Amino acid sequence: MNLPTRCRVFAEGDFKVFEALAAFVLGQADVKVIRSPQTSLIVMRAADSVEQVSFHPGKILITEATVELDGVFGYGFIPGNQPLKALCFAVLEAAMEANHNMAPIIRAALQNQAKALEGTAAPL
Repeated sequence: MNLPTRCRVFAEGDFKVFEALAAFVLGQADVKVIRSPQTSLIVMRAADSVEQVSFHPGKILITEATVELDGVFGYGFIPGNQPLKALCFAVLEAAMEANHNMAPIIRAALQNQAKALEGTAAPL
């Protein structure tokens, strides 16, 4: 699953599933918080619907966090002020990148959530 799709699934999927997976990883591994959840503003980019010309309609608030698991960094971000979600997503990203024993289960959960979201919004 590519990064834009993974980000959409993390943002729009059932957070309880991801929260439970992150809690399980935290119970099994030593996870160090490198950057605690913090809010930031980023410039939103959009495309004109007729001419497909990119423009910047404004800024959006995101919450981002960075963790380290077995020497591998995980970064999570989510629209809005949602520190727990950003931290959970950072933990799950680190677990997948580090090939933690939970990585296949996390990937399967992402696939299941992606299937559940099919048809709910335009693909990224």
